[in-house]
Amino acid sequence: ASIFDKQYLPDTWQWGDIGNYYASGVSGLNFHENMFFVYFNAGGRIGYPATLDGTLPYNLDVNLQNEVITGGEKSGDQVVVYGEPSSSIRMCRGTVPLGSSHFGIRAAMPRPAETCAKLFVTYLRNHGSNVSGDTEEVFAVPKEMKVALKYCSNPFYVIAQYTNQTSNNTYAECIYKYLGYQRFGLGSFQNGEKAVKEYFHSLGLETGGVHMVDGSGLSRENRATADFMCRFLEKVSQEDYFDQFQQTFGVVGKSGTVRMMNMELPAKVTVHVKSGSMQGICSFAGYVERGDGFQYAFSILCNGYDGSGANARAKLQDIIREIAML
Repeated sequence: ASIFDKQYLPDTWQWGDIGNYYASGVSGLNFHENMFFVYFNAGGRIGYPATLDGTLPYNLDVNLQNEVITGGEKSGDQVVVYGEPSSSIRMCRGTVPLGSSHFGIRAAMPRPAETCAKLFVTYLRNHGSNVSGDTEEVFAVPKEMKVALKYCSNPFYVIAQYTNQTSNNTYAECIYKYLGYQRFGLGSFQNGEKAVKEYFHSLGLETGGVHMVDGSGLSRENRATADFMCRFLEKVSQEDYFDQFQQTFGVVGKSGTVRMMNMELPAKVTVHVKSGSMQGICSFAGYVERGDGFQYAFSILCNGYDGSGANARAKLQDIIREIAML
């Protein structure tokens, strides 16, 4: 775990997010997307307690505290998980649907590097390998090591594409910290910000209106203007890697988190877009590509709106539709 610092997540993430799979934080060694599944069996009636029905991966060192009850039929996953990254305690509250059995929800994995090591040792012992001693999470590379296996990931643009099209916060935080590691020798939130701002400056962008404390945007301390986002998108469109960059965006009606957007578009017009949302926040940014090859960069950031998230998204989609009609 030595390439990243020991801070799994920023101080400004909300307690209601921490403990859930999408706010697991990251370490130098990440495992199973730093999340695990918890399964429940619903009670016989609405309001009755739901019972625990195991976890995946198995044999996790986790202390589950269950306050989940039974909700209405087809009510979906309404469970919130609480627990800080270095603790094995996970408190589950909320509802699972009436009539469901072995209903799975996702939670943040405690101490992912240590958990990976423990499960790996268990696997080795179960398959006839002798492992002396216990596991230990270290932040310094041992002087003597033997390489047992070397495994290479997909190319970076493929990782970036998965990150954007699935809105995977864990991947985004890993990329952010890894950029800091590559540039300054240690992956941290501070070094990630410095590395990204250096990149912005290399594009000739002024970053006075930009404040970053993480890579995913879960912190409400992050700041960016729609003007900056448009200037950034315009600058990137001139780079050699633009095609790969644009492929990380979803395409309205076809792929990514925007594949379900129901938007009537003019013939031969394609909208490449990344969405982002939290409670009271809804935003879209991307490109409108016309049939003649001309592109518009756009960014719409909406904070503190009244009404439902669905209503806010619908209104912002109307704006994107108007841009597409230009």
